[in-house]
Amino acid sequence: MANLLSITKKEITDVVNSKILAIMVAFYIVLFVLSFFTNICNNTNNSNELIFVLFMYSTCYYSTLVAMALGYSSFFSEMDGKAINTLLTKPLYRDTIINGKLLSGVILSTGLFIFTTLLYVTAIGIYFNDPTEVLPVIFNILPLMFVLSLSSTMFFYSLTLLICTALKDQMLSFFTSCLSWIILFYLINDDWFAGYISYYLNSPSVIYTISSFSPFTLVNFALAEPDIIMAITTDGETAILKLLLYTGIMMFVTYTVFLRRDVA
Repeated sequence: MANLLSITKKEITDVVNSKILAIMVAFYIVLFVLSFFTNICNNTNNSNELIFVLFMYSTCYYSTLVAMALGYSSFFSEMDGKAINTLLTKPLYRDTIINGKLLSGVILSTGLFIFTTLLYVTAIGIYFNDPTEVLPVIFNILPLMFVLSLSSTMFFYSLTLLICTALKDQMLSFFTSCLSWIILFYLINDDWFAGYISYYLNSPSVIYTISSFSPFTLVNFALAEPDIIMAITTDGETAILKLLLYTGIMMFVTYTVFLRRDVA
């Protein structure tokens, strides 16, 4: 346990000090400011619904870009400094290292969610004359949104670690990670792509089959029931369980590949 905590602490320190993470967080904040104030200022009707949508996109969509930076930094910060060679020669089990990376990913993803929530609470407090009318929109869905956000970010954090472990080349890993994000969080999440495939295959059910491979599509399905218990137990609404399974499988594959592949 002591070794695991030491590795986790080191992982968090290395990732927090990385330049690529600083760039992605800065991009994330700029994106938040532009999307929040632009949309709110141009909206004259249902502010509550808009806040809900913006919060969902920030915590479950754009946050996965930061998760990509977290996974990339977690792997290559050690490769650059040859720290991973040192770790592997010490009396540490290889699974302790990957467990530390995954645990640090959970902690950093949780921190990102808290940071995003504070951004929204602050922005609502600044912009709205009576924030108490809008804040419940966020607080009422906070438990469910935390589960969805953590699952989405850990999915892509694990996927990026997997790509880096398998390829071990910085530029190729970065390009492949970006391409994976485009495919999973943008391309197949959009109806037009799945719609074209469905049209050519003459099968309407293909739209759901293809789009359900996108974690963000599962997030949208899960939020049809804005309560974590209802989202799990309501008949037919099993998207949150699929997303958790999706993330669990990705973490397991990453764990297995790291144990079996030479990463030194």
